[in-house]
Amino acid sequence: MNINLFQSSLKGFVDGSNQTSLKKNQHFYGRVIKNVTNNHSFIQLGSSTILAQTDLKLTKGNVYLFRVDSVEEHLRVKVVEPYNSNKTSDVKSGIDTKMESEIKSMYPQRNHHIIERLLRSQLPLSNKLLSESIKLLNYVDDIDRGITALHFLNENRLPIGKTTFDALYAMLDEKNLYSELENFNSILKNTQNKNDTVRELIDKNDQLLKVISRVHDNNFEASKVVEYFKRVISIIGLNHEGLLLNGEIEGMTHSIKRLLLQLNIENEYPQLKRTIEHLINRITGQQLLNVDMIDSHHFWMDIPFKSEDKYKDWFIQYYGQKKRNGKIDPNFCHILCYVHLSKLADTIIDVKIQNRIINITITNEVSDLSEQIKSLKPLLEANLKKINYKLSSVKHNQSLNIEKIKNLPKAQKRTSGVDLLI
Repeated sequence: MNINLFQSSLKGFVDGSNQTSLKKNQHFYGRVIKNVTNNHSFIQLGSSTILAQTDLKLTKGNVYLFRVDSVEEHLRVKVVEPYNSNKTSDVKSGIDTKMESEIKSMYPQRNHHIIERLLRSQLPLSNKLLSESIKLLNYVDDIDRGITALHFLNENRLPIGKTTFDALYAMLDEKNLYSELENFNSILKNTQNKNDTVRELIDKNDQLLKVISRVHDNNFEASKVVEYFKRVISIIGLNHEGLLLNGEIEGMTHSIKRLLLQLNIENEYPQLKRTIEHLINRITGQQLLNVDMIDSHHFWMDIPFKSEDKYKDWFIQYYGQKKRNGKIDPNFCHILCYVHLSKLADTIIDVKIQNRIINITITNEVSDLSEQIKSLKPLLEANLKKINYKLSSVKHNQSLNIEKIKNLPKAQKRTSGVDLLI
């Protein structure tokens, strides 16, 4: 599975049985889920999500007709037909004007614009799902984000209702979660008549922000990555339900999620209720995309770190097989990371492990990383050998937007030094 086959938290990643195979000059309709950079986007194609380099800046949530320009190492596509809201038919859904009019006649005029978007979203709609989707989308500010949340729920076979929808919708907010927590913490500190839950939540938020502030991309050593991830997961409460299920009450009692839930129940600060529910939903949304199956395990995670004194997101997707005893099989897994680093900028790291043999592909807009890879590869090989893994290859894919690169600093300036010491 190439880096362009970004089998995300949708079904295609989980079961691995629905891999997309694209060929040069092939045409397809795809829906833009997220823009990573000006010329890289996650595009939904059937039950899979692909990461592609595009020739135009795309609008999140819109559907385009694409043509495949290249499938070598990195997928490149060209927009053949931009999104057209006045289109009378849709190639994928087969919906014509007559059918659309009949459906619209069953709903009030105020819902017609939502119906148009839903019918062209490639979401498999039954009468019940259409009705529920309209109801949910009537209460959101961003319909595109709402439709994306519905797709995620459908592809993961999760129930589509207010609780799950609100969680996924909040998770897809482009605002940084940790900036929001920091702002919320400032509000709590200025709140009058603080109760015990508020004081404890302030302490826990301070603890999280202190942990994050210690880690910058120029001192983020790989040996401490796992420890850092575990610490952040525990403080936030991303493992809240798992601890509850296993009866580990002490471990879950004082997480940020648990305290937010408690504060919401107490309802002593009605002016904060909307913000509290939004933060709970953002955390729950991450948890919904973690799938633990009989023979495999998949998780998606947004972990913070600091770069240039700003909070940045480290998006991680992991898919691994399980042994017969239910434990993770360390011999096989696929890890895909997206991170913005101060020296390497937007970077995608694709790690594949087969029979304890590791292949790594790094994709970004830097012109050349050969010297850095050559310098650090022996150290990486030696450290992997200590834990019985063999490094097969480390490749670098350069992906450049010619118009964009004109406004960037010279490559030498951007590639001096490294961001992550392994």
